[in-house]
Amino acid sequence: MQVLFGAFVGKIINYLSLLLVTPVLGPEGFGQLLVVGIILAIFTVVIDVGFENYYIVRVKLNGPDQSSPEEIALIENIVFKIRLYSNLVLFTLQVGISYLGKGHLFDAPIDIYLRILSLNYLIAIFGKINEVRLKKRLMFGVITNAKVSGDIVGAIAKVGLVYAGMGLVGWATGLIVANFISTIFLTLSGHYKPKLVAIPDKWKKEVFWFAKHSWFNGLGGYLYNQVSSIIIKSFFPLHQVGLVYFSYSNSIEIQSGILSSQMNVLLPYYANFQHDPKRVRAGINKYIEGALLVMGFPIIIGMVFSYEILTIAFGDQWIEAAPIFSLYCIYALVRIIFSPALSILTALRKMKESTIITYFSFAVVSLSLLAVSYFLNEIFWYAFVFVFASLLVEGLKALWGLSFLKIQLLEILQDCKKTLTILAIVLLSAVAIKFSGFVVSVVTLVAVVVVLGLLFLAATWKYNKVALTVITDKLPMLKQKFRIKR
Repeated sequence: MQVLFGAFVGKIINYLSLLLVTPVLGPEGFGQLLVVGIILAIFTVVIDVGFENYYIVRVKLNGPDQSSPEEIALIENIVFKIRLYSNLVLFTLQVGISYLGKGHLFDAPIDIYLRILSLNYLIAIFGKINEVRLKKRLMFGVITNAKVSGDIVGAIAKVGLVYAGMGLVGWATGLIVANFISTIFLTLSGHYKPKLVAIPDKWKKEVFWFAKHSWFNGLGGYLYNQVSSIIIKSFFPLHQVGLVYFSYSNSIEIQSGILSSQMNVLLPYYANFQHDPKRVRAGINKYIEGALLVMGFPIIIGMVFSYEILTIAFGDQWIEAAPIFSLYCIYALVRIIFSPALSILTALRKMKESTIITYFSFAVVSLSLLAVSYFLNEIFWYAFVFVFASLLVEGLKALWGLSFLKIQLLEILQDCKKTLTILAIVLLSAVAIKFSGFVVSVVTLVAVVVVLGLLFLAATWKYNKVALTVITDKLPMLKQKFRIKR
C-alpha cells in the first residue's frame, strides 16, 4: 500500500502538471518529448545494471547467515563507488551527445533538454545508495515521502517555468528540481556516509556477473518498449508523433506506472508462495480486483468519451488523437488482467524463459509495426497494431508464467467475474449515452460521469462488497505505518 500510494500520488501530480502545460506545448512539444524519451531510454538501459539490486540480494540483515556490520559497509561502499564512476561517465556521454547529435538526430531545444537532464546522473549518486539502504530495511514510507515531496515541488517548477516561456527547457528544469528535492530527503534519512574503497578481487567477479545478466535483460526490455517510438519517428511527421505520445502519456503511461510499482511486492510474493497455487491465485485476484476498482471506471470513461474529453479539456487541435486515445484505453483495461502474471517467470528464476519471451515480444511488435508503417502509413492503424501485438505477446507471457504455477487464466477471470460484469454494465451504459447524443457540453459530460460513477459504486457495493475491502481495510494500516516511519 505504501508503494502503491507513492506511485499513484506521483502519477496524479505529474498528470495534472502535464495537463496544465498541454495547451502550451502542443503536438510539436509532445513529439519532442517522445524523441527525448528514446534517447534517455538508452541511457536508462546502460545505468540499470543491477548494482543496487545486488546489494539487496547480497546483504543479510537477519537470520543465521547475517552479514556483519563491516561486510555491509564494504558492500555499500563498493556499490557507491561503482555508481559514482558509472554516473560520471554517463553524465559526460549525455552532454557529448547533446552537442554532437544536434542537427543530425534531433533539433533544438532537445539538445538543451538533454544537457539539463544529464545533471540527474550527478544527483543520483547519493540518492540511489540511500534509497537502496532504505528499501533493504523495508522503510518504504520514507521513500514514498521523499518521492511525493519531490513530485510536488517539481510539478510546481515545471508548470511555472513552461508558462514563463521556457517551454521544453522549463519542463526539464522541473524534473531536475524534483529529483534534487527527493535526493535530499533520501540522503538525510538514509544516513549513508560515503567512503571510496578498493574493490577486493573476490567481489569483482560476483558483482559484475550480476550486473551483466541484469543489463542483458534490460536491453531486451528496452528494445521491446522503445522500438515503437523509434519506428513511429522514422515513418510519421512530428505532428502525428505528438498525437500518439499525447494519447500514450494520458492513458497507458499512467496505468503502467501504477501497476509496475507493485512488482516490488509481487516478485517476493510469487517466490515465497509458488508451492501454494491457491494462495497465489487469491493474491492475483486481490491485485486485479483492486486495480479494476481504482482504474477500471476512469479508463472506460476515457475510452467512450474520448472526443468529448479531449476537445473540451484541450481544444480542437487534439481531436485527431481521440480514436488513438480510445485504443490505448482498451489496452490499459485489458492489460490489468495480464499484468500481475508478467513477473512470474523472473520470480521463479526462469531467466532463460524470460529472456526468450522478451526478445520474441520485441520481434513480433517491431515487425508488425514496421509492416503497418511501410504498407499503410496510417497513424490510426499504427496504434491499432501496437495495441493488438502488445496484448498478444503480454498475454502469452502471462499464460506461460501461470502455467508454471498450474493456474489457468479462465480461473482468474472466474474469480473476477463480478467486477468484470459490473464494468461491462457501466461500459454498455456509457456507449448507449454516447450514441444518444446527450453529451454536448461540459455540464452534461460531468453529469454523465457522476451518474455512471454512482452506478459503478452502487453496483459494486451491492454485488461485490468484498472487493472494496481490498482497499478500505488497508487505509488505516497505511496511515499508521506512515506515522510510525516518521
